[in-house]
Amino acid sequence: MASEPATIIYCCDADALIDLDSAGRFAELSKLVEQGRLRIASGAFAETVRFRSISRQSKRMLEDWHARGQVVVVVDDDSAARSLLPDIDTRYGPQFSVEGVSYGGFWRSRAGRDAADAEVVAFAKAHGWVVISNDHSVHGACLKESLGCHRWEHLALVIRQIPPPPEQPHLF
Repeated sequence: MASEPATIIYCCDADALIDLDSAGRFAELSKLVEQGRLRIASGAFAETVRFRSISRQSKRMLEDWHARGQVVVVVDDDSAARSLLPDIDTRYGPQFSVEGVSYGGFWRSRAGRDAADAEVVAFAKAHGWVVISNDHSVHGACLKESLGCHRWEHLALVIRQIPPPPEQPHLF
């Protein structure tokens, strides 16, 4: 995999965060947080924190990032994303198709009509972010909206390529 520019901002949906936790890779997101390159829509944050199987450690990290104002973005506070949200939700919430391929739509997920997938896509479109999701419908919506969209495994490879911070000199 070729390395990606260090300026790309990634916006994860709840499923990607849950999958990263299940794989024991959630803490690695800290590297992106430190670089200011991770965003989580408030709806995806809420879905993830509510999910019963996510580890306490991952929930604490998420809540800490949120408390420090580092990664959670709120659609009501962002006029660009807010203006795109109704159309994206209406277009991709129910079943849709792209070039003859059918997608179940955002509303067929665990969260139903409360799914935050439309928020994730709206933020990515408004700000040029890359979506991280393993959801088939999210990939279809991103394809239709000409947005970059990758699986969580791709993000794990990106994180692995981030060099460690320079070692600080020891002061004695």
